[in-house]
Parts: sequence; structure tokens; C-alpha cells
Amino acid sequence: MRPELETLVPVLFGKTYAKKILGTQFSSLVGVWPYSDLTGHRCNNLISAEASGEVVVNGGFEVLSGGGEIFGEWNERAGTGAIAAEAVVVHGGAASIKLTRGADDNTWIWQYMRVEPGETYTISFWSYANGGAASRYGIKNDTAGNWITALATSTGNAGAAWAEFTDTFVAPADCMVIMLYLQTPAGAGELCYWDDISITGLQTIDGAYPNSGVTLGEPGIFGKTSAALSSGSAMLGSNYFATKTDSAEGSAIAWGKVDAAGRWTDLAELRYLFHLKTYADPNKYIVFGKNTVNHQLMWRRKAGVGLSTNELTYTFNPTGTTGWFCMGYSWSISTPRLKGYVYAPGMVAWHRVFSDAGANMDDYGTDTMSGIGTCLGAGGYPTGQDWIGWASYAACWGGLTLSEAEMQKVMGA
Repeated sequence: MRPELETLVPVLFGKTYAKKILGTQFSSLVGVWPYSDLTGHRCNNLISAEASGEVVVNGGFEVLSGGGEIFGEWNERAGTGAIAAEAVVVHGGAASIKLTRGADDNTWIWQYMRVEPGETYTISFWSYANGGAASRYGIKNDTAGNWITALATSTGNAGAAWAEFTDTFVAPADCMVIMLYLQTPAGAGELCYWDDISITGLQTIDGAYPNSGVTLGEPGIFGKTSAALSSGSAMLGSNYFATKTDSAEGSAIAWGKVDAAGRWTDLAELRYLFHLKTYADPNKYIVFGKNTVNHQLMWRRKAGVGLSTNELTYTFNPTGTTGWFCMGYSWSISTPRLKGYVYAPGMVAWHRVFSDAGANMDDYGTDTMSGIGTCLGAGGYPTGQDWIGWASYAACWGGLTLSEAEMQKVMGA
């Protein structure tokens, strides 16, 4: 356990339980998040894990999205203009992005990224205009809602040739997530191309709470502390997180409690306690939480569009618990095997819910779980299928399927 976090882990059950998790296959642990944070926006990971590296995902625009956007991990707003994949005017690789301004100045793309407060980051990119106005960019502190570099800041390159831009910036003390914007030049009909976008600097596997919707220091498991995720997710996804997790084999647990009994009959949305997701394809994920069926939990693993969702479920009888419960999940494509577990103290004894071979148990291959949508307590960042209620300990192991005895131990049973 990180010594500086000892005071954040509550005594009695909390500290004993943390050591149970940390003492189980420690070398494969990606993270243990106790939700015991009392202030700030950091969802502390009890394991010290940090490295310097690339923060941008899909900065070369080589990977197209399997969802509604053109490019994997990038958010897009065409407005009155146009956004397109480009295969001819390219700086590196086989693709770039083309942005064309319309009648209004409302065409840009952006990406959310995890950063560390106070750290210095180096940004570089290549842009290509059409001889009129220069391409523009901006960097926003998403945690606090203000700008580090103002939107519509000029890159200085208006020419019809590739030019590199480099600079450094410091993440403010109140900043754990940034938004990088890439924008068209000013002036109707102006266009530009972007390629090889890069931001490098320190990364950790601490989560980042959003700037609203989270109440810290709430009573947690057996009266200890946790975070209340009423309408917000703790973002984990990053390139560094992807190096630790494994879509082909792994294990995870998470504790939750609904905000009210009626949540179990709210069928409008899935509500996730834990969510691993690739950046390239929204149809590749590992998730578990509340289903859109009355009083039901679900576990899902999907490896691509058109493949089986591999949904397995557990229904509380007669109704869902309003107390704390824990879900466990393990997956292995080599066996192949999916296993799910549930424990609700005082209501449901710990047990294995299923052991299933699964269908279409393909590996994700190069589509690693680096996407911003990899979260605690939600289906995506900044919003989407958020857990509504309380959440406590979550943990994840990469490249390892916990035994049933180990799973029972780490679920606190």
C-alpha cells in the first residue's frame, strides 16, 4: 500500500480488507480503489503506479471508430462544416483528419485525457492549411472548467504544407483531466488537416472524479468511508492503464449500493459498477452492474461488433438489496471461461453465479483498454450509464484469473 494513503484507508474492516486484496496476486494487480478520498478529484489507487509516456490515444488518426464517430477515441462536432478521414494529404502513416469550416465557427474535434496536477507536458502536432488562415487549437482543464490554452489559439501555420507545432504546458493544481481541441481556421470555407498529435508526460492509474456529481466521505461498507457516485464516473482509461490490463484474461471486483429501492425497477439504463472499454470499438468491453431487468445484476464481455454480448445475470429474490453488495468477474479466452460471483452481506451468501465457456471469445488484439470510457461507476466518461448510489472498493487484476477461493477472499466473504 502506498504509505501516503495509509490514513485514507479506514481502520478495522477497511484496513484489514485492503490488505486482503493487496495480499492476493499482488504482481498482477492493476489497481485497488477504496473510494476513501475525502477531498479533491483524485480517486486514489492503493498501488503506486506511474510512468511517463504518450497521453493521446489514436493521435495519428489511423484507427476508425466502430461507433458514431469517425475516429476512435476522438469526439467530433461537424457543426455547419465537415469532418473527414483523409488518405492523400498525410504526414505520417496512412491517414490524417480533414476539418472544413462552414458558415459558422463550430467545427472541431476533441479528446479527454488523464493528466497529473502540477506536471509539465509536451504537446506536438502537425498541421496543414490551404494558404488562407491558420489552423487553431485549445487545451481545457476539464476538472475545473477553465482554459489552459484558449480555444481558437492559432498554430501559426496557414500554409498549404505540413508544419510541426511544439510547446509545453503545466497541468494546474486542480486539473486531472484535460480536453484537447483541434479546430478549423477562421473564415467560411477554410480547411486544415491534422496528423501525429502527441502529448507526453507523467501518467498514473489513479482515477479522476468528474467536476460534479460526486460526494466524498460518505458512509461505506460496514460504516466506513466511500464515495457517493450519484451522477458521475471516476475515469481510469489511459495508455498507461492499457499496459497493465488484459482483455484476454483478468479479474475484477466492485462494491455498490443503490440510492433507493426504486432503482432496481428503473429499467431505462444499465448502471455499471466497473467498465473496461477499448477506444477503437464501443462493441468491445468488459462490464458488470445493474441490468435493465427488475432486481437483476448483469456481467458482460463482448469482443466486437456482430459478436455475442456474453451476458450472464443474477436476479435477487424477491427484490434487490438496498444494502451493500459485491460483484466479481473473471474472464479467460484461452480456457475459454467466464465466471461471475455475488455477495450481499446479510442477504445473499457469497457464491459463484455462473461458469460459462462464452461465445465468440476473441481477443481484442491491438484494441487495448486505453479508452477514456474505461471507468469506475459508469459506462463512459464524462457521463453515460452512471452508477446511481454509492460505490466502495473496486479492484482489477490483469493477465490472471483468480481462483474461486481467492475471489471469495477479495470479495470480503
